[in-house]
Amino acid sequence: MPHKHTRKDGNDAASFNLAPGVIARPLSAFNKNKKSGKAPSQGEAGARKPKNRHVAGYGADDTPRAFARLMQMQTTKRPYSTLDDDARPPSKKRVKTDTTVSVQSSDRQADNESIKLLPGERLADFSARVNQAIPVAGLARRGKVKVDGVKERQTRKEKKMHKMYADWREEDARIKARQEELAEKAEEEEEDRLAEYGGDHKEALLTAKQTKRQRAIGEIGQMNDDPWAILKKKRQAPRGLHDVAQAPPDLKVIPREKFKVRDGAKVKVANVPSAAGSLKKREELSEARKEVIERYRAMMKANKQ
Repeated sequence: MPHKHTRKDGNDAASFNLAPGVIARPLSAFNKNKKSGKAPSQGEAGARKPKNRHVAGYGADDTPRAFARLMQMQTTKRPYSTLDDDARPPSKKRVKTDTTVSVQSSDRQADNESIKLLPGERLADFSARVNQAIPVAGLARRGKVKVDGVKERQTRKEKKMHKMYADWREEDARIKARQEELAEKAEEEEEDRLAEYGGDHKEALLTAKQTKRQRAIGEIGQMNDDPWAILKKKRQAPRGLHDVAQAPPDLKVIPREKFKVRDGAKVKVANVPSAAGSLKKREELSEARKEVIERYRAMMKANKQ
């Protein structure tokens, strides 16, 4: 909302009814001369003007200050005294190293100045020579710059991950130590077995080791068995539809009758699936099945006679 400045009482009659060609000027927002109500005189205005603090010769050198400081450091090898960068005076060793570095840099500069394009030389070879002469081996191209004596800041997640890595390394070291200990123990046992059984190493291993691991072909059974016969026995020919068995099969594992024990009593439920119902019902079905089989066998025996 615009601020409205009221006119003074004495000027209302003079500015109320203006001629058509007169333009009304805007009122001032502030009173410049509150005490006297008059504009300041020419002498007072001159006295109030600020003094000109222009320094003679200022502005002739328009070199930026930062660049001037860098040039001073290059020429005098001494940082700017007013900089708060914890600068210390260089020691004697530092001076010596600086001199050696300056000598090396001057030698490199001389070599670089002597590098020129030889007659008949390809531009690729010349570019390779120039790149080799440029001292860029010590520059850090990517990654963080590690400063000696300054600890690198880690986040909470990074600390947690590094702790996990340390735990994993300790666990791996313990596992490796345990494996080495077991290997040494196995070697000692093997040497003892060799000393006990003589020179027959395989026979000593077969009699001493009791493991469930399958052995290679030729080590199963006797040592003189034919491996091809073992393979032929394992890989039998496919049976045809009209083949007749010449002999009953050789059962390697003798089947045992399944018993269910309940409250100290054995219940015979062989060949009765559990889907038939409860344990009592399965027992009744097992007895009925056994009775039917006995009656069938008696009937077949009577027919043969």
